Parts: sequence; structure tokens; C-alpha cells
Amino acid sequence: MLECHDKPVHLVGHDWGGILVVRAAILWPDLVTSWVTDAAGAVDARFIRHPLARIWQTASEGEQWMDAQLSLSTAERATALVPLGVPEADALIMADALDRTMADAILAPYRSAILVHQDWDADFSDVPAPGLALAPLADPVAMARGAKRAAQRSAERSRARLCPPEGAGHWWMLTHPEAMAALLEELSAPADRHPQTAR
Repeated sequence: MLECHDKPVHLVGHDWGGILVVRAAILWPDLVTSWVTDAAGAVDARFIRHPLARIWQTASEGEQWMDAQLSLSTAERATALVPLGVPEADALIMADALDRTMADAILAPYRSAILVHQDWDADFSDVPAPGLALAPLADPVAMARGAKRAAQRSAERSRARLCPPEGAGHWWMLTHPEAMAALLEELSAPADRHPQTAR
């Protein structure tokens, strides 16, 4: 899809999209003007996936977990999302969207990329385009088990700027839209306007 654009793009990704941003920045650096990911640590060789990810990666266990979720009402699923940092209104929308197709779409990528942190680690270095590696420390799931250190190692190797956005968690685009938009705009500005990200 990057080839469809007339000029290099500013690439931003969240979660699995963030992992794919990393890969795109590695494989097609000439098509990327700048890049932002909140999943830089996921391509560090010492990265340890959170317990829920390991359930989703396990045959039958992942299906049982999804079946349990699908058996709940939308309100019940939304109630479980709020403690993870999802605003209540957004939690209802997200919970309502969960169906069998969505469940399968969650399980499939987790199982297709079990060793992605090992397979892509060596390639993720000296990325020429300016990068921003977000480390949302208020994420109660993804920032556990040394994830911040993994993100730091990946940022150092790729020459990205590491940023732990204050108070932000996994759903930073929902809870801190203005502050995060400002960060993205700063990165995508011409180099003479943000010397801290210049190479």
C-alpha cells in the first residue's frame, strides 16, 4: 500500500499495526518519511509477551477465552475493558464489535507471529527515517514483564526517540488525543523545526 502514494508517508501504528510499522520502516525506508509505533519492544529478541497474548497463541485455550467473551453481554464485556484504560463510551463500541469474525481475526495474527520478536530483531537497526517509539507506561498489560526495557533497546538500535507519554496507556489515542497529536505533528514537521529528532 505504501507504493500507492506519490511520496513517502508519515506512518503511525498501534498494537499490531505498530509491529507492522516497524517492519515497513525496515523493508521500505525510502517510502517512509517518519514512523511512530507503540510496539517497538515487540521486535526485541528478549521481549516476553503478556499472559493474555500467550493464551491467544495457544490452540483451544484461545478459542475457549473468546467463547467466554462472546457468551457475555455487550455491557459485561465493556465493563471489563474500562479497567484496562478504555473510556466507557469507547468500551461499549468495542465490546459491541466483538463477534466470531473479530475473535478469529485476533487469534490469527498472534499465532502467525509467535517468533516475530526473534525473527525481526536483527533487522531493526539504524532506520534512516525519524522514528518515535512510544512506551505508554500506564498500559497494565503490555508494559508488564520488562516491556519498557525492550522498547528502550529497540529504540536505541533503530535510532528512534523513546517517549513514555505521561499518564497514557494502551489506548492513548482515545484518552490523550490532543497531547498525542501534538507529538505526532512534531515528528512529522520539517527537520529544522524539531532538531531533537534530526539525524
